[in-house]
Amino acid sequence: MKPRSLEMPIQHSLGTFTKVSKSRVAEFTATGTAILNMNLSENAESIMAPPHCPTPINAYGICLTLPAASFIFFSKVRKLISDMHARVVLLLLLSFPAIAAQDCQSVLESVRDFTSPVISEYPELYQVRNDIMLLIYSEAECSQEIAEFSAAGVEFLRKMDYAYGLLEDSPEEAIASASSASSELEELERLAQAVGGLAPGISESAGSGWRSFLVDIGDRHYARASEAGSTAAEIYELSLAEKAYAAAGSPRALVVGERVKRLKSAYLRDMQRAEAAMSSGESLLALAEASMKKPAGFLSAYPSAREGVGKLKLAEHLYGVHREKERLGTARSLRERGEELVAESRRGIIAFFGLLMLVLVPLSAYLQGAVDAWRRDGDECRLGAELMGD
Repeated sequence: MKPRSLEMPIQHSLGTFTKVSKSRVAEFTATGTAILNMNLSENAESIMAPPHCPTPINAYGICLTLPAASFIFFSKVRKLISDMHARVVLLLLLSFPAIAAQDCQSVLESVRDFTSPVISEYPELYQVRNDIMLLIYSEAECSQEIAEFSAAGVEFLRKMDYAYGLLEDSPEEAIASASSASSELEELERLAQAVGGLAPGISESAGSGWRSFLVDIGDRHYARASEAGSTAAEIYELSLAEKAYAAAGSPRALVVGERVKRLKSAYLRDMQRAEAAMSSGESLLALAEASMKKPAGFLSAYPSAREGVGKLKLAEHLYGVHREKERLGTARSLRERGEELVAESRRGIIAFFGLLMLVLVPLSAYLQGAVDAWRRDGDECRLGAELMGD
């Protein structure tokens, strides 16, 4: 039967070494317990009495009473426990280099199998990968610090690979992912001081490659801004460039940031003016259309339609400046409809006044003839009176 009291000191010693994994602790516990059981069994036999003696014997071959035999037995057991406890602890201490070596072997396999377009494009990151392998190979013993440093380096390369894969479809997420790799950089810098050797150079190469990656993202989006199809797209591209430069700690972030502020301010101001003009112009056109349905409504529709067209032309101009294609198309369509209303109301006015002229001209001629006849009659009457008077 396995003595339960033997497991506790072993597990207590194992628990003090916090860097050992749970699986390793379980393995060492089982091994140590087996060793103790084996040794306890062997030593227990040495202190038990021969078959002809009902109780254990002493050093002089005399049978002892049961209490005395129990005292001797448990004294030897305690000594055995103490000795085997020390052996298990020593076994654990001697095993730590092997544990670290296993961790380094795992990291070595990870970094050796690591491939990514990002290390092909950025020589500094390719150097990080190679130098981590060289660091592990160059050390006679792979310490826990080297294992942790190498693991942080592999995690950094994986984050950079993930960020690289997001560049085309999700540039904002790519910048955020690359920025978060700064935590691995800080860990590399911290551990490099303890590891020494190649470690500081690896940390420096990682930082250089990280900054180059972010600056390249900034340059890419800054170039795309000049080719953007609209002011809104230009602002978006410049904003991405600013974020990437800022994450890399580049001074260009300030310059690009100021440009984004100016451009965004002008864009928002013009869009507010355009929206107001668009709304006013659309309302005036609706009023003109309603007036056209009334008798002689063209007389009031004409000024409304003409003013509405002026508003829509302003909106169309502002949308055109900022290359807002969809809004520009809406403004142009409304402006064309307004111009049709202006033309239709103008035709109505011309027809109205033409008809009015057709009525007024003959009436005016008739009245003018009547006035002339009255004048002639008056002149003749005066002439007759003068002749009669003579």
